[in-house]
Amino acid sequence: RPRPVSPKRWLYFYSIHMDLTLEPDVLLSNMRKNTSREIRNAQDRDGLSCSINPTPSEGEVEDYAKFYDANPRTQDQEPLERDRLRALAKVGLVHIAQVLDAEGVILAQHCLLCHRGAGTIQLSSLVSLHHGEANKNQGSAIGRANRWLFYREFLFYKERGFLIYDLNGWYAGTEDEKRLRINLFKEGFRGRILYGYDCEEPVSIRGKIYLMLQAVKRRL
Repeated sequence: RPRPVSPKRWLYFYSIHMDLTLEPDVLLSNMRKNTSREIRNAQDRDGLSCSINPTPSEGEVEDYAKFYDANPRTQDQEPLERDRLRALAKVGLVHIAQVLDAEGVILAQHCLLCHRGAGTIQLSSLVSLHHGEANKNQGSAIGRANRWLFYREFLFYKERGFLIYDLNGWYAGTEDEKRLRINLFKEGFRGRILYGYDCEEPVSIRGKIYLMLQAVKRRL
């Protein structure tokens, strides 16, 4: 949000917004050369396919959560809140996207939150296949596939009238090397870095109870 909605439940928040009103070739040409080259190579040489599902079933949401939680790349992060994810999916707010190689192996998956009223699609979480440090070539292929999936999502939601793709987060510090690498990946798409507030506002009794329990959990 551009300003806090609650005096107690907000954090400063940076993010990167992609302007989906731009034409597809402009979106691609605006990107950093390495990013646009990787996307073109993935598209022309790697034999990839992708799917973007705006109505995932409960089983498909669970499959995504299992893929995410079991991946070594996400072991330093909290497990996904499955109940919340399922509840959001039931009302059409969760979309699942994935990219597969020529053999049908899933290389990367994205969980997206649909804010149709605001014309915004927001990256919620993502996970890519763990390739191991020994297989650098596969790691490069997964990186290309992940960038291509983002570009396919830009086009998919542009065609459906969305105005903004929110890459959800940009690290403003200088010490966390992992977050700085994520910054470099996101900055390659050349969106706008914006400053705002990440807020939690209860709009029901259940919402108030949920936020109270979350606050207790954080303190514990």
